[in-house]
Amino acid sequence: MNTLLAKRDFFALKDQLSFSNKNITTQDSLYFQASVQNAFGQNEQSIAAIRQLGEHYATQVEDDAWINLLNILADNYAKMYDYKSTAASYAILLRRYGNKLNETDVESYDNDYTLYKALEKVPAQTIIFQNSMSVQMRKDQQELWNVPILFNKKDSAHFVFDSGAGISTITNSAARKLGLQIIPANIKVNSANDRQIVAQLGIADEMQLGGAVLHHVVFLVMDDRMLDFPTINYTIDGIIGFPVINALHNITISKNGVLKINNTIKTQTIHSNFYYQGNAIRMHGIVGKDTLFFHLDTGAKQSELNKEYYDANKSYVRSISEKKKYHLGGAGGVTSYKAFQLPNVSVQIGSGKKILPYIPVYPTKVSPYGNAIGQDYIQLFDQMQIDFENCYINFR
Repeated sequence: MNTLLAKRDFFALKDQLSFSNKNITTQDSLYFQASVQNAFGQNEQSIAAIRQLGEHYATQVEDDAWINLLNILADNYAKMYDYKSTAASYAILLRRYGNKLNETDVESYDNDYTLYKALEKVPAQTIIFQNSMSVQMRKDQQELWNVPILFNKKDSAHFVFDSGAGISTITNSAARKLGLQIIPANIKVNSANDRQIVAQLGIADEMQLGGAVLHHVVFLVMDDRMLDFPTINYTIDGIIGFPVINALHNITISKNGVLKINNTIKTQTIHSNFYYQGNAIRMHGIVGKDTLFFHLDTGAKQSELNKEYYDANKSYVRSISEKKKYHLGGAGGVTSYKAFQLPNVSVQIGSGKKILPYIPVYPTKVSPYGNAIGQDYIQLFDQMQIDFENCYINFR
């Protein structure tokens, strides 16, 4: 089970834990339960398991395990929009175990602490569902869906609907125009061209997305230049990211861009086929004979296979693929990568199976979330349905 946890294979770990639960100690059971419950969105249960470990087994749990547990605890609270408890979890992690972390991890956790400490007086994000549950999105020049947003019942904007964004983002000028409350925080954000940029925080008091009305929505506020891409004549005003999309409960996106919100998926039995890794949706996909991990990125124009797939299939990829340079945009600019354009690739996610005319394979690109499913795959289907509460995705 430790091996499965290290590999983040929570599907197998969940099954193994269910099979072995009677044969392991209560301490080990709680430890693995906390990880699995967090992965499948059962945040309150995960918090309860960690509390039990702290109350009954605090000195018996090894330091490395506590580092993992405190990171999970912080993630649980963040997903519940309890920013004060999130900051407190990171503070405990750094205070107790900072000397056991490398410099990069310390910097990352300290940045997380800074973010949530700045938000500790911000009320939790809330959502109310009204009558109209459908909204028509539109595509921008990069073929990404943009969703209409109404701020404070008066100001409108179209923002990229991006499940791959860990937090919603907005330009400084748009934040001020739309009346967001700006919180100086100096959050460090890794940019597309591998340099760090600094962002502030913004709070939207009220934001309406179709029939969903949200309050106290958190945005990263970036300098306008960070979301401006003059080399491809493309500008983004804002991005709706995971904390908002996840709050919509259930969504269906049709090929014509109709977004249905809180749209319950009607099926007799729902088996979870994705899990959460932080603010990423991670799922199994089948490419040829290989079972791989993918993350869902509705803000990506193209799907992609990364270094792990290339290393395992190097001879095959090089023998039939055309070399090509890809330009990928993100906060801070556009980065160029050399890739192999693998032709006629069969990809299956859940029951959905289609052949992509090609998919780029990046020999050097590494992502903590694995390979990516983007709009090129999503648009091959009539509908994509996501049930965030039951961790279920279906392509029809």
